[in-house]
Amino acid sequence: MKLFGLFEKKKEEKEENREERKDNISNEAKSNLEKILILGSGCDKCIELEKITKIAISDLGLDLKVQHIEDFKEIMTYGVMATPGLVINNKVVSSGRKLSLEEVKKFLEEAYKK
Repeated sequence: MKLFGLFEKKKEEKEENREERKDNISNEAKSNLEKILILGSGCDKCIELEKITKIAISDLGLDLKVQHIEDFKEIMTYGVMATPGLVINNKVVSSGRKLSLEEVKKFLEEAYKK
């Protein structure tokens, strides 16, 4: 029994919204390909990971930007539930633990082998 087409409209609206979100995420993902993202609230561990990552980038002679994302809605789009998180080439390579300089260098070397 159809109730005056009410549910059909809502279903269509949901599908349109889902497609719109996919487009937004894919555009953000494309713009983040040459960036290294630090995901976290700005706590000491997150700030330390950002510093270590910048040092690793410099040591390896890479030309990359580091962006610190503190918005939890955006962090959750990456599936990260524990911070700090490290995203390289739009892929979460670590979350929820403190990384050493050598570990960050290893992740960067794997992602940017020449």
